[in-house]
Amino acid sequence: MKIMTNRVLLVFNDWEDKKKSMDPLIRAGAADDAGISRLQYHHLRETRHLLVGTVRPDEKPFMLLLNKQIKNLEHQLYPNPLVRFIQRLKDRYIDQPAFLEQQRIQRENNMIELKRILRNSGLNSMAGRLEDHLDQYRRQIDLAVGSQLEQDKKLGLNLHFEKDPYGNFQLTQIDGKLLHGSVEVSAYTFIKSDWPEIKVGQVRGLLEGRALKQQYLDFEGRERQRWVQLGSEGIREYHPDYAFDIGKALADFPALPPDKGEIIRLLENGQQVETQWKQHGQSHEVFLQADPANKMILLFDADYRPFKPPQPEYKKEKADNSIKAEPELSNLTKGVKNGSRHKLV
Repeated sequence: MKIMTNRVLLVFNDWEDKKKSMDPLIRAGAADDAGISRLQYHHLRETRHLLVGTVRPDEKPFMLLLNKQIKNLEHQLYPNPLVRFIQRLKDRYIDQPAFLEQQRIQRENNMIELKRILRNSGLNSMAGRLEDHLDQYRRQIDLAVGSQLEQDKKLGLNLHFEKDPYGNFQLTQIDGKLLHGSVEVSAYTFIKSDWPEIKVGQVRGLLEGRALKQQYLDFEGRERQRWVQLGSEGIREYHPDYAFDIGKALADFPALPPDKGEIIRLLENGQQVETQWKQHGQSHEVFLQADPANKMILLFDADYRPFKPPQPEYKKEKADNSIKAEPELSNLTKGVKNGSRHKLV
């Protein structure tokens, strides 16, 4: 059974947090008691606007405390009874409707933007009814997402949302972990400011030990690219000028698939590319994986063991010259759904 959060208590707790953040201003004399009281009055009053008409029975006793605190602040800020009465009328018939409409529009736009971010990240299932999960009365919310991979492998994600100073929820970080059965194999926290375009497939690739080419902004605000890879000590970042050219690495193979650009794109995206290695009339299923540390492309067979291409045979002719049969890479059928491995068309 889901435990319902007492939203009125959240209002008081939220104010205490805000007040603590203003302690340096209070100690410096930049904020007096009257100013703090006015800020508290507006904070409690606006939250009451949101709660009116939706208060649950378990929240009603706390709502009485909220109304009493607002009333005490009104007497403190507006000691003149006539001014206080006019202020209450203005609050009910002008300020409250305007505030609620502004909040409705702001939340609607906030949800549209967050859903766009989630869909671009490959989290379509979470984008559908996101507003049902993000309680507008809370400042921080964690949402867990699980994805069953092949056999007993599972990818677990925890999405951390936090309100910014304007009251909009932002996706601030993604905690990812890879599980084999119930055993955690690897884990890493991706801070969205450092990984603004991170996608679920890339999270999986990094957690499985593959490298990818990350786009980022340097200290001068310029867009750059660098290879990154997750290891036992965290993310290893390669300098943008690090001499690893995937195109040249692929050229070490005697023959390439027709769509060389697609292979490069998938490898740079942290994916494992499945294709066929054809040689001497035989076909071998292989998987390609980028290895920037050794500036090469790794080859694995169907059982994910290192693949060594068969040595070419020599055919003798009358002139006793030998012709070397070149191996050929060709492509298979279609992309894998989860995006971690890819069969080329």
